[in-house]
Amino acid sequence: MIWDSIVGQEEAIAQLREAIRNKELSHAYLFFGSGGTGKQLAAKAFAAAVNCPDQGCAKCLNCHKILNGLHPDVVFFEPEGNFFTIEQVRELQHEVGLKPFETKTKVYVLDEVDKMTREAANSLLKTLEEPPPHTIFILLTSNPDGLLPTVISRCQTVRFKPISKTTLANHLAEQCRLEQEDAELFARLSGGLLSKAIELATSDSKHDWRKSILTIIEGMSLSDSLDLADAAEGIVTEVKKSLDKLKKEQKKEIEGAQEIALNPAHTKKIKSVLNKKHKRRLGREERRGYDEALFVFSSWYRDLTVLRETNNPDLLVNVDCLDILKQQSMQISSANCQKAVAVIEETKRCFRMNVNPQLAMETMLFELKSLNQAG
Repeated sequence: MIWDSIVGQEEAIAQLREAIRNKELSHAYLFFGSGGTGKQLAAKAFAAAVNCPDQGCAKCLNCHKILNGLHPDVVFFEPEGNFFTIEQVRELQHEVGLKPFETKTKVYVLDEVDKMTREAANSLLKTLEEPPPHTIFILLTSNPDGLLPTVISRCQTVRFKPISKTTLANHLAEQCRLEQEDAELFARLSGGLLSKAIELATSDSKHDWRKSILTIIEGMSLSDSLDLADAAEGIVTEVKKSLDKLKKEQKKEIEGAQEIALNPAHTKKIKSVLNKKHKRRLGREERRGYDEALFVFSSWYRDLTVLRETNNPDLLVNVDCLDILKQQSMQISSANCQKAVAVIEETKRCFRMNVNPQLAMETMLFELKSLNQAG
């Protein structure tokens, strides 16, 4: 069945399957929960199940097209840069007015809806209040507090919880053919996020990335200003480098699309659409790279706090670094660990506000060193 690939979300999936089985579908759903818990995959599965004669067989043509993002009646929208704009909502409203091409129910999936401008959210609200027939909206967010209460009230809410470490470790061990010890480590490092756990389990570059950041953290107290500046530059450079492969893939996509264009005007239109799409993706992937780096920093100071307060290694994230954590936990106070986490969160906010990455990272490292030395 189409639901089998969604791990650790039994309650959410049961809610959706029951709605389909009882033919009690809402016109709008709000899938909320941390990033990486399976909301996007569940949205595709739900869209497929709604339009599948067998309620999600994963084998029919509709299921295949929807799961691979190729179905004309299942449309995905995402923010333009940092925001979901009024122009995008108007485009959505135009699409909504069109009849389905191949299925009985059109499905519109709106990702990161908490990033809507107020104007866009109010415009969307009008559509949700007077939904056209045979149409379902699926709104995805990791921050429901960022939505207008009136938008939430028009939706059936479906919560996606962080996956338990045991469930996630067992899934990794089985699907990725890992030793149980490795699977448990990746489950801890992922924070209960399936997509991140799979990346850690299947990508050597993710291991190397984490190790390089841990090296910076471990040597921070002995680093001088030049060392910290070099470390900040190294992190920024690595994030930029990770985008090179994506840029090559995007270039090939444009070249391939141009080859099948009908005429010069069509070529220009395709190139414009793809360039906008690629710019958004590059921006998201860059922010994601910095978020991954900052997660390693914050998980380290969280672990130091845990050791100082509980002395329980079973609660650690970076359990493979236990000896170093024990040593550092004797050198920094719990209060300073908490201040360090606050510094990291502020740095994360700076990246979202498009502050110069080099400057933001340098500032963070200098402040963390100061807290380490304060004891």
